[in-house]
Amino acid sequence: MKRVPAILSCVMIFCGCHKESVPALPAENIGQKLVKITNTLVLNENLLSTDSINFDYDAAGKIIAEGKMHYYRDAQERITRITQPLWGVDDFSSYVFYSDALSGKVSYVAYGSSRLGSSRLGYTDSVSYLHDSQGRVSKMMDYYFFDDRDSFVLIAYYLLEYDEKSNLQQITRYALDGNRFILCALSQYDEYDTKVNPLYSDDEVRLLENFWGLGNVSANNVRFTEHNNFHEEYKYRDDGKPISCSITKDGKEIYRAGYFYK
Repeated sequence: MKRVPAILSCVMIFCGCHKESVPALPAENIGQKLVKITNTLVLNENLLSTDSINFDYDAAGKIIAEGKMHYYRDAQERITRITQPLWGVDDFSSYVFYSDALSGKVSYVAYGSSRLGSSRLGYTDSVSYLHDSQGRVSKMMDYYFFDDRDSFVLIAYYLLEYDEKSNLQQITRYALDGNRFILCALSQYDEYDTKVNPLYSDDEVRLLENFWGLGNVSANNVRFTEHNNFHEEYKYRDDGKPISCSITKDGKEIYRAGYFYK
């Protein structure tokens, strides 16, 4: 149900965190809110694949939509429900529960086409969130509820580590294999710029929900200069917000994106 596979590939995560680059932005594009990102995959010199994602915000400036995914907020501007098209289900909902009535810290998220009930697929998925002493998400525990067992089963968990600026430094995923958990993926983020990451928000639930893998976790933009022959180049506005990014491998461009603000 969740886009967990996006976490399994370092390259995919890097691209998720970097989906930003190319088209020259108009001079009047001086707003503060990110409203669109264009993505171009360079398949070869003569073949490009291009799409775009639009963003929308409420009156308080909080994100309420990215692409076809919609966020519903309560009076405190906390995300409490998320809908997205999935496998033909127009109203596939996730429900977000917090540690208390006032907290912005997520306790758990329940997935399924009905609230905490069995989904059309026969189970309801749930993720619990744990926090470190600084209030950052340090562990996520992924459960499935199977009707035939009438119980929740822990099938995977994630460990998150941060640098001194609270940018994500490492995420490790362990998955259930028989009766034990094994290391499934390890992704490290060694370098960040000092500029503004326009995908960032303080909504913890967007850790796995949003289109960008883990792109919204850190306030700055992750860099992977010469990582496995990949190299990215950002261009920024005067205020530090990126307007474009180009990713090359072995000297050839493979991806480009552009940021648009309003």
